[in-house]
Amino acid sequence: MCTEKASTAVPYTVNGRVHCYWRVGSSNSFADSSMKCQSSGAHLATILTSGENAFVLGLCPTADPRCWIGGTDGQTKSSATEAPYSWITGETMSYLNWASGQPEHGPCGTGCYQHRVAIKSTDGKWEDRSEDDSEDAICEWEPKP
Repeated sequence: MCTEKASTAVPYTVNGRVHCYWRVGSSNSFADSSMKCQSSGAHLATILTSGENAFVLGLCPTADPRCWIGGTDGQTKSSATEAPYSWITGETMSYLNWASGQPEHGPCGTGCYQHRVAIKSTDGKWEDRSEDDSEDAICEWEPKP
């Protein structure tokens, strides 16, 4: 079922439903990663449970420092405004796994702020990043029941 979207896709059950996940490599910006997922009818991974977080972490290669997941506060990189984070699917972030001190919305250069979420490959914690950072990404697809 999962390989109809990507040959490397693997299933994981979330809240009683099978979801399919795969890694998009080649280190892309948040927007490019999101478009690559969307071109397969998927979206950047949204994480609803600690088990799902551990599963997604397993898809992020340890050689890379982090992978994009689908969290955002909806602000552009030039905005110093902080806003609540949510998933790109519109789902509320009810499960949280932020690294200590995150999200910080910290500056990433002159006129640049962090508003996108990546999972750290070392421990599965999340941190906010600049949308232009180059990271691998985890895509998620939910087959129709």
